This record gives sequence, C-alpha cells and structure tokens, in this order.
Amino acid sequence: MVLNSCREMATSAIWNVTYRAWVTTFAPILISSSVPIYSVTLWGWVYNGKRDLCSIFFGNSMPMNSKNAPNIAEYAAKLDDGRYSEYSVLLGLRFGVGVECVVEFVHVQGSPGAFPASVVLVSFPWAASDSTAIDSRVACVAIEDYVLRVYQEGVEKHARQNRGEDGSGSFQLLTLSQEVLERNVVSVEDGMVCIKARISLPGTSRSPKILGDEFKAMFSDELAAVVEHVESEVDNLSRLRQHVEAVTVHARIQSELEQNDLAAFVGEGSILPRASGVSDLPLKSGEVALTVPDPLCVEIALDDGECVRGLGIPRGVTVIVGGGYHGKSTLLDALCRGVFPHVPGDGRERVVTDSSAVFVRSEDGRSVRGTDISCFVSDLPGGRTTDSFFTDDASGSTSQAASIVEAIQAGARLLLIDEDSSATNLLYRDEKARSLVPDDPIRPLIDTARSLYEEHGVSIVLVSGAISEYWAVADSVIEMRNYQPSDVTERARELVRDQEIVSGAIETEFCDTRIVDVSKLSAEYYAARQRISVTRRIKALRSQAKILEFGNDVVDLSAVSGVVDECQTLFIGYALYAFSQMGDFENESPSSLAVRFMEMVEQEGFGFIEELEPKWPLFVAKPRLQDLAAAINRVRSLEI
Repeated sequence: MVLNSCREMATSAIWNVTYRAWVTTFAPILISSSVPIYSVTLWGWVYNGKRDLCSIFFGNSMPMNSKNAPNIAEYAAKLDDGRYSEYSVLLGLRFGVGVECVVEFVHVQGSPGAFPASVVLVSFPWAASDSTAIDSRVACVAIEDYVLRVYQEGVEKHARQNRGEDGSGSFQLLTLSQEVLERNVVSVEDGMVCIKARISLPGTSRSPKILGDEFKAMFSDELAAVVEHVESEVDNLSRLRQHVEAVTVHARIQSELEQNDLAAFVGEGSILPRASGVSDLPLKSGEVALTVPDPLCVEIALDDGECVRGLGIPRGVTVIVGGGYHGKSTLLDALCRGVFPHVPGDGRERVVTDSSAVFVRSEDGRSVRGTDISCFVSDLPGGRTTDSFFTDDASGSTSQAASIVEAIQAGARLLLIDEDSSATNLLYRDEKARSLVPDDPIRPLIDTARSLYEEHGVSIVLVSGAISEYWAVADSVIEMRNYQPSDVTERARELVRDQEIVSGAIETEFCDTRIVDVSKLSAEYYAARQRISVTRRIKALRSQAKILEFGNDVVDLSAVSGVVDECQTLFIGYALYAFSQMGDFENESPSSLAVRFMEMVEQEGFGFIEELEPKWPLFVAKPRLQDLAAAINRVRSLEI
C-alpha cells in the first residue's frame, strides 16, 4: 500500500510539473504562434478534470498581477471558428482582464448548451480596507454577500446575454433571495476579492464552433466593465457599511433574544407586506411601516450603545389574532424568514427570530420514516403503533405531528404555526367532538402546548383567527389590525375565563433513537427510458429551487421554510451524498447526522463538500441544521 501511494504521489508530481510548464510557458507561446489550435488543445484534453488548479500550478506564489498574465484577446483570436471542444485549452490558464483583474478557468464546458457552464475565478485587489475591516465571521459573510450582489448587478448593467446559440455566450447568474446566506461563491481575504462565476462560452450549436469575437467581447469588454463596477461599489463605503450593518445588527439582536426572554423581535418601522404572492420584494405602494404600542414594545441595546425599539414576542405560547387581510400570516411569514438577516431595503432587516425556529404545517402524502409521534397520535386502527411510525402517504395530522417531533429533535426552541396550513384536528377538538368520539387517537396540540414550553422549553407562535380556546393557554395574545399590532391578552383571557382547560404532560424526551442506514443513501440515478445509469444525480429540479433530485429520489423541501435558496438545496444534496461516502456517519439518527455534518462545516468550511464533486465546481449556501434534518427526514428511500 505504501509503495502504491508513493507511485501515485510520483505520478501526480510528474503531471503537475509537466502541466504547470505547459500552462506557464508553452501554451502562451503556441497560442501566439502559427501552431494549429488542435496542438494547443491536446494538453487541455489530457488534463481535463484536474481540480484545485490554483494550488497545483502555483501553490501560494500564484501571480496575482494582471500584467503578468497573458491577454485574453490573443487567445480569442486564435480560438475563433475552431471546434467548440478546443475551448478546453483554457482549463487552468490565467488571463489579465482590465487593469488589475485576473481570470482563471477552473471548469470548461464541452458543448454550447452544456450544464453546468464554464466556471472562472475572477480575482482583483480589494481597496476598501480601512474602516471596513473584517472583524468577525458575520461581517465577512456580509461583505461576501455584498460583493456577489454588486457583481450580479454589474452583469445586468454591462453584459449582453445569449451571444451564442443554445443559451451560450451568457453570464449565468444565481437567483439570490432577500436573505444573506453564507456561501462558497465569494472570498475576501488578504486584500483580494475572488468571485467564482458561471459563464457559458459562446458558440454555434450545429457542428459546434467557437465564436471568438463574442468570447473576446464577453471577457475583454463586458467582464472588465463588470469588475470595474464591483470595484466602484466596494469603494462605496457608505453602501458597503449599510450592508454589513444590516447583517451584524441582526446577529447582535439574535444573540440577545434569550437574555431578554424573547422568541422573536420585529423592529419598529419594519415593512412586512410583500409585493405579491410570487415576489419576496417589499410592497412599495401603500406600504405600512410597523408601529409598536408601549405594552408590546421592548428595547435591545446594541454594541455601540444604540437601542433598537420593536415588537417583542415573548417565549411561551403566543397567539396572533385578527381579521382577514389584516396581517396575521404576513407577520408569521416575516418571523419564518427572520432566522436569517436581510439585505438593506427589504423592510425586514430588523425582523429577528430565534435561530432554531421551525415553521410546521400539514403535508398530505409526506413520507415518515420511523418517527415517534405517540405524544400526539396513539395507536391507529389495524394495530399500527405510532412510537415508530412509518408511512409513504401521511395524512395532514400525522405529517404535521411528525414535523413537530422532528423539529424538536433537531433542537428547535420555537414552533411557528398557521391554522390556515395546519391539520385542524391536530390543533384543536371542541368539547362536543370529544364527547361524540372519546377514543380519537389524535391528541390535539392545545392539550400539550403548555407542557411543550414548561417542560421542554419549546415556545409556540400560532396564527389563529377562529380558535378562541388557545387564548386560555396563551401567555400573550397579539391582534393585527391594518398590519399594526396591539396587545389584547387581558381582554382575550376575560372572554375565556370560564373555559375548561384540558392539559397534560408529554411523556417523552424527544430523543431521536432511530439509526439511519447511510449505505442506502445512494445518489446513483438510473434512467429507465434510456437504460443508462449515472453515478451521481444531485441537483435542484429545474425552476423548482426547493425540489431536490437525489439519485432516483425526489425530495420535496417546499414545506421546509428555512430553505430559501437553490444553493442550499444543492448543499443538502451533497450532505446526503457525504453520509454514504465519507465513512464517518455510521450509527447515527437523522438529527445527529445533521448536527455532526454542520459541525464539520463550521470547523472545515465548504472545502470537503466541494471535494465530493470531482467533475465541476459547486455553488452552495449553508442551511441551518434544522433544515438539513428536515430534509433527511423527507427522503423517501431513507432506511431506518
């Protein structure tokens, strides 16, 4: 084994030295000479698929000055009208673009319509280093998010898309949510900015040819203008600081919630309504800024001595009431998204929710794999027990019961529930219904809400416009009227003073004792129609960012409110793949798999996830462990 390892190391070293000589010396000479282009592409074909090119070729002394890199226009002229596959010569090469920018090709597509497209690293010096020092990981995430957004802003402003056929000749942008997420797309360190960008290289589709002039225009002209735009906006310290402040203040408030005995906080002046049911942008016309009356108002001190005022939602059981279209669900939706910071101008910058909060709803047809739902549902007809409940087609009540238990097992300290999307029989059963069907196996949440908080520390925020019985078990009742909150707790209690409260303890510790057979989490895909197998299929369904295609499984994450971005879906897919590939995840429950994996990400960063995909660079964003656990529990092929 040692001998084989030495042989592999020697072989790798020879390849690295040879290809480094090719990239740094021979390729530029050949490109600028009259040597046929097929000679130039030879080594690109041979070496295609090598990863981590920066470290392989240059180590830590990689030249970062664009003046030292060859001009991309010369390559464009030589490549023009060649076979599309000859783009492969670009793999690993570095070019100067503009004054200080260097571009390196780390993945080159094989055809005009190929997915994924080519990937380049765009690097340039970072000038705004004075008062915008990166003094925390939170600030770093904020700056990286800002750079990514102004890069995409620059592309939309300066680039012409679809210069070639089959969608080629395009800067392929990410669909960014309003939330600021930790990603592996931008890095800012040591005075340098590096952006990983997907760019589809221009070409024709029939007898695929390279469109050299369009290639030159994309990189020499448009990308240079985009980088200039990014540099200008990074130098715009006022805008940059505003972005960083929105993220760091959110983190500061979130860290103060527990000390202030709060489950959530909604800053005064927040704009909660959205532009439409299919847009997450703020409502611009007729916007209503939140005002908070004194009985509901709390103040949280920030590091600089400033105090922020807003609606404080206490820990315990909170019921949000109000008429239709007055903002009940709008407030709850904002709380769901408040686990993440938002970009400036969103209106929800100071909506801050307990970081572990989970929105739970009914999911008819959901797969449930051995979850203990006996605290909510007793034994079912046919002798079916519920302490290890399996089904491929859950009802509304059993699916929501499973989601509640799984969320608590994953560490959720706050449950967010809307009666409109819940199973009514799991929320409540009135006295006459109890009398008529005394042996109903479903134990409604109203019977256990107090126990969940007092014995297990799990708070509940429930939107309910029709179930007054919850007022009797609530610590706080908030009415929304014209999108404004008011405290109606005492009045609500007075109205239900004579109501008999049915309450009882939950006799479970919410321990996840299931053991996942990770060897059965296969990403291999078999296409029955074509009768072919693919080693890995891990991707979000096209135009469905919350549907994960994992092997032959389709994992529906539409009810997982913490998944707000396609890059999170991809992260989850490769986490599932890692469980079966890395050998470090045996004898674990779904919850502990999520905990251990997220701990690895915290310690090692995104690097080990990227190494799971040898074919092309990944674009991923970090979900919360509660969302990863929810995804694991929704894999239909999961074996316990």
